[in-house]
Amino acid sequence: MAPNAVNQAAILVAQGADMVVEERLVPSPGPDEVLIRNRAVGVNPADWKRQREGLLIPFYPIIIGTDCSGVIEAVGPNVTTRKPGDRVCAYADAFYSQKLDHAGFQTYILSNIHDTAVLPDNVSFYQGATLPTAIATGAAALFETLKLPLPSEFSTNPPTSGSKSMSASPGPILLVWGGASSVGMATIQLARLAGCTVYTTASRKHHAYLSEELGAKVVVDYRSPTVVDELVAAAQREGKEILHVVDAISTVETLANSVEVLAKFRREGAEAKPKLATVQPWPEKQLVLPREIEVAMVRGDVLWHSRRDLALWLYRDETLAKWLQSGEFKPSPYRVVKGGAAGVQEAIDIVAKGVSGEKVVIEW
Repeated sequence: MAPNAVNQAAILVAQGADMVVEERLVPSPGPDEVLIRNRAVGVNPADWKRQREGLLIPFYPIIIGTDCSGVIEAVGPNVTTRKPGDRVCAYADAFYSQKLDHAGFQTYILSNIHDTAVLPDNVSFYQGATLPTAIATGAAALFETLKLPLPSEFSTNPPTSGSKSMSASPGPILLVWGGASSVGMATIQLARLAGCTVYTTASRKHHAYLSEELGAKVVVDYRSPTVVDELVAAAQREGKEILHVVDAISTVETLANSVEVLAKFRREGAEAKPKLATVQPWPEKQLVLPREIEVAMVRGDVLWHSRRDLALWLYRDETLAKWLQSGEFKPSPYRVVKGGAAGVQEAIDIVAKGVSGEKVVIEW
């Protein structure tokens, strides 16, 4: 680490306030921790909701941000699997640990070794900053909320763009509503690697990318007035049912459509209910919770407490690094905002207005 290293952070001092740039001390890593010098930090929809609405904010002033990418500067005691100079991405766990040194929107962060994945040389820091929250949420949705089986093994024959091997699968259908979101894109790929036949919804401009590059077999325009009927008809042509949905948007409209799709395949007397995983709380005032469908909200941070095994499988066991190296898992497209801590407010404002098909990342 440079002897005169400066740690600039974007500080949220009150609900609804603009970010304030301040200098903080560079922290030292403790047992099982690494110190990362950020090179890019991703912005999520939760960030503007935390800033403007006070979502899950326990105190002020606070630092937020979860998706980090950079270089390890120092390692703490007991760390043997990472070293200074390693290129990594990391989930900044201040979201649940409430430790400011572990928050993303600053130059230097501390990260638990098990929350830190190596980035192969073919993945940029910008790309790395698109990964942690999206892949954690997708993994939690599929392998915790929906209880789907993990991919059995890493493939040594990665599919190529547009190949039939990417889109054809004998497995059950997994519908991802909102496939062009960063969570949607990650979930599509994880589901395909787990052997699912993936259906998704997106605006037409994203159809080719989601099918040819990410492996969705069926892509339907979410704006279509017959979107539900089109999805149901596609499944019926295959002689399959849609019993699992991940709604990566989870507005009142998308949840109503997701429920309608699942209801088409609900069989009286069936032992198992269709399952819907949401990324937002159920809007009880606007939408009746369906009794015939099992609904549960996804929390990506379960990977760092109740489902630590999933984090270890993805990060410690280098599963994600192998997928990135081979091209079996593709980071989201991205839009760069420059300025480091001074660029955080601009980036959050962009996300608050709505983005599709790309993730906003801040160059640090």
